[in-house]
Amino acid sequence: KHWQGYKLLASWPKGQVSKEIATEFSDVLLAPPLTERESTALRRAAKVVLLRPGDVYIFSGGVAHTSLCVSEEMCLGTYESFVSLHPSHVELFLHTGDAHGSHCAEPFAIPSAELRDTKDDIMDLLEEARNQLARGGPSADGAWSRKELAPGCWDRLLEALRTDKTLQAQLRLHFREAVRRCCQDPYFSRHLPREVRAVAADRRAAVGSASERLARSRSRIR
Repeated sequence: KHWQGYKLLASWPKGQVSKEIATEFSDVLLAPPLTERESTALRRAAKVVLLRPGDVYIFSGGVAHTSLCVSEEMCLGTYESFVSLHPSHVELFLHTGDAHGSHCAEPFAIPSAELRDTKDDIMDLLEEARNQLARGGPSADGAWSRKELAPGCWDRLLEALRTDKTLQAQLRLHFREAVRRCCQDPYFSRHLPREVRAVAADRRAAVGSASERLARSRSRIR
């Protein structure tokens, strides 16, 4: 969330474009007046936005990105780094540390030891998700509850998420796909708990019914 001041934020498409931009403009501040080369680079951005006080935003740290404060007062923002269960997010994360290809950006990647620690944390979270789904998911588990300091409006938002059957079905589909894709990663394939793999496989019937509910929901939307 952006709390104070105004800031420009730009991010570039994943893959080869981000690799080229990160390599060519490493440690370069894109501030006016821009050169033609810098203007051309900005035109390749997937998104350029102005962050205002109170704005909430999400973007991928796995792509080339840059920011520029454009107000007199101090700019203040906070952020949380996470990888969702969405297949495209999982896929991009698993390209971290690639030694070759369009996602290879070795000078900018986190150290291999830190990446292993991150993957260990992810395995713990996948196991927690597995246990939660075995109990009926976040709705039945009571996992989604407002924290003490959160505003009261969160109760309404969480209730909407709890009762959204399409979202609940999508979570189960994404969980199974995330585990399947992680199993193709060398480190995950060696260390992912057997119970997580088993639940992902055993939930085929549940995932199938979830797919049917999702398809019916989309049909109603159309």
